[in-house]
Amino acid sequence: MRLWHRTILTLAALLTAAGLAGAALNTASAQDPVRPEETYAFALPDRWQEANRTRQGNVDIITFLPSGQTMQGWRDMVILQIYRDMTAVPAESLRERSLNNAQAACEDATASTLQTGLSNGYPSAFWATACTRNKQTGLGEVAYFRSLQGNDNLYMVQRVWSMPPFGDEPPTIPEAEKREAIGILSGLNVCQPGSRQHPCPGQPGAAQR
Repeated sequence: MRLWHRTILTLAALLTAAGLAGAALNTASAQDPVRPEETYAFALPDRWQEANRTRQGNVDIITFLPSGQTMQGWRDMVILQIYRDMTAVPAESLRERSLNNAQAACEDATASTLQTGLSNGYPSAFWATACTRNKQTGLGEVAYFRSLQGNDNLYMVQRVWSMPPFGDEPPTIPEAEKREAIGILSGLNVCQPGSRQHPCPGQPGAAQR
C-alpha cells in the first residue's frame, strides 16, 4: 500500500473517532403545519467567510474560504451541500461519486473506507479522498467528507486542501488544521423540533446522540 493511501486511511479514522459525537446546535427554521420541518446548523470558525452560493437543480452549494483567499488560487476550502428532498441516496453512493470525480480529475486518487454512525439519531458517515495531482491545476488535493441523512434533506460538508503534488510521500497537513477540520465537519448538525428521536436543543432528549 502506498504511503499516502495509508495516511488518508489514518486521517479518516481520526475523523470518525472525533466527529460522531456531534456538537451543540443553534437552530431557526420555518415550521410545517403537519410536521415541523427539520433544521440544520453549521458552525465555522470566524476566519472562514462565505465566498460563493449557488443552486444546481435541487442542490444548494455554499463555498467558504479563509479570509484573504479567493476562488482563484485558493489553498483551503469548505463546501456545504444541501440536497433538497433527496434522502434516499446512501452514503456509499456519495463516497463512490467523490472518488470517481477525483479519479477523473487526477493522475491518481484514492478514498478511505466509509465510517458510519448516528448523530442526533440521523445516519452520519465520514470518509476522505486524496488526489496526487489534479490534471487541470497541477496541484495535489486532500479532502475530508461528512454526510448527514435527514428526513427532509441530505447534507454533506467537505474540507479540502490544495497542495503541491505528491506521490509515495504522504501529504503534510498541520495538526492544528486537522483539528480544525474535525471541528468543522462535526459542526454540521440536524434536528427536528418536537421530535424525541431527533431533538433540538432545550427539549427533552436533546443531550442524547
